Amino acid sequence: MPLLLTALAVGIAVIIASGGRLSRLAEIQLRGGFLLVAAMALQVALMLHLLPADQRALHGAVHLLSYGLSGTFVIANIHVPGLPLLGLGGLLNLLPIAANGGVMPASRMALERAGMVAVPADFSNSAALDSSRLSLLGDTFALPASWPFANVFSVGDILIVAGAIWGLWRVCGTHPLPRSLRPLAELRAHPDFLRLWGGQAVSHFGDWVFALTVATSLAGQDDPTRALAVLLVLQVAPAAVVGLLGAPLVDRFPRRRLMIVADLVRAVAVGSLVLAGTPSIVHLGIASVSLGAMGSLFQPSFSASLPNLVPRERLVAANSLVSATFHLAVMVGPMVGAIMALRLGSAVAFGVNAATFGFSALLVWSARVPDSPAAVVASRPLTALREGLSYSWRTPLVRGVLSVTCLAMLASAVRSPVELTFVQSVLGRSVATLGLLGGAWGAGMVAGSIVAPAAAKRWAREQVLTVSVAVVGLAVIAASQASALGIVVVLWIIAGVGNASGAIAYETLLQERTPDAVRGRVMGASEAIMEGSYLAGIFLAGWLAPVAGPRAMFGISGLGFVTAGLVSALVIGRKARQTVPMPESAQSRAEAARSPAVSR
Repeated sequence: MPLLLTALAVGIAVIIASGGRLSRLAEIQLRGGFLLVAAMALQVALMLHLLPADQRALHGAVHLLSYGLSGTFVIANIHVPGLPLLGLGGLLNLLPIAANGGVMPASRMALERAGMVAVPADFSNSAALDSSRLSLLGDTFALPASWPFANVFSVGDILIVAGAIWGLWRVCGTHPLPRSLRPLAELRAHPDFLRLWGGQAVSHFGDWVFALTVATSLAGQDDPTRALAVLLVLQVAPAAVVGLLGAPLVDRFPRRRLMIVADLVRAVAVGSLVLAGTPSIVHLGIASVSLGAMGSLFQPSFSASLPNLVPRERLVAANSLVSATFHLAVMVGPMVGAIMALRLGSAVAFGVNAATFGFSALLVWSARVPDSPAAVVASRPLTALREGLSYSWRTPLVRGVLSVTCLAMLASAVRSPVELTFVQSVLGRSVATLGLLGGAWGAGMVAGSIVAPAAAKRWAREQVLTVSVAVVGLAVIAASQASALGIVVVLWIIAGVGNASGAIAYETLLQERTPDAVRGRVMGASEAIMEGSYLAGIFLAGWLAPVAGPRAMFGISGLGFVTAGLVSALVIGRKARQTVPMPESAQSRAEAARSPAVSR
């Protein structure tokens, strides 16, 4: 209850700040208000332990009765904005409570993380039960004990808060979306882009479900850390190779067809793990290679297609939406994957991941994606690869962007392996704190993705890239000298904002300034450089970390980001708004195609 009230208070504050008028709440004609008052009174009685302690059956009945009264109130006022969603959340809470005798089943892991210790003699609205029913709808999420209002909560609780805030937002006359989010809403006018975006968002979610499912399935191995490291290399190394050598395919063949093939191959690879029951390390390795290689075909094809699906003025918004959903998948996917693997088994989790790729292929198939001019009159693969590499090297802007990307990925990879050591030895915290820091960085990246369209209207892409990368570096350097967790959390949020805005800026630069005939090869080279640089940074960290220590490694990482910012300012900043010529052969082939084909 305190957690829900706090979230609601934050929502009300945002509504007031956005120009909403709370006085309009008095204009709502509610029916049966006494039902809601009675339900809240019963909840308070349970929270304050006002009922006889030995009457556990009475406690359960009162708990159910409070939901029944609330549900009746919602039905009587279903026309009020937000109440349908709020009622759905209440129903999702009622189902597990009713199935478990008036008690909401809670995850023991979530209770421990929230620092909630049950007293056996007392009735608790939410408790860890030995044999619970519908536990997935129970309190499976938690705010850590170190946070204010630490508590456990459910999917239903999230919907209740969302419904209440949305209803207040609508009733109080606030614009449905803040000004910074309106460019994202304008993307609704481009259904083909939305189909591709939906496919990528679903498959990204599946990727992170896969990652945690693999980690969970290897927990019983003799050396799970080494096995995970090998699987990581098997996924990243082929991604770097295919991203480079397979880049000509993105311009040679219809991009829509490549994305569908990549999705179907990944669906089959992960789906085979379901049939295997308990897959071996070799089988997991084959699946990892398939995911890495096909991902390096899908991503450049997707990125190269965006300028053909949305107008130039909405390209930043499109990249921002893609970035936001990716980082939401990074934050939510591992948690869902771990819960599914532990409660339902790895086969179910692998099956869900395979299904996400199948669903993505279906969405891509339903979209109209214009083909590249190079796909109409194709050249030999080696010739096309040489053209793409030559173009990337001879064009100062592309060469500069790829150089900045290389340095930034190296800097990021140098920090990642020592983050756990930094948390334990420098901050003196437990392993669970690593999740908090990851969430802080992820939250910053989501926020950075949301504000990127507004930043793009005020500053040039080159300026946004330079400042963003430098901000990440300064935040990491400051964190290397910090000893308090709260300071590092704030710095990680700031770094996440810079990370997302910088990534969106460099992606948009390459899309806007590269001709369609070679765009696929340039995006493929970018993918290869990111994967290769990250892999090189991991090996570099393994060599330096035992000697330098976590603080020094964080400092080196920060200096790497600052160096990338300086390179951006010196190389890219001076080439602002430069016109980028196509290679002569690619240009002649593009002119030979009278009209671009459309893949359908």
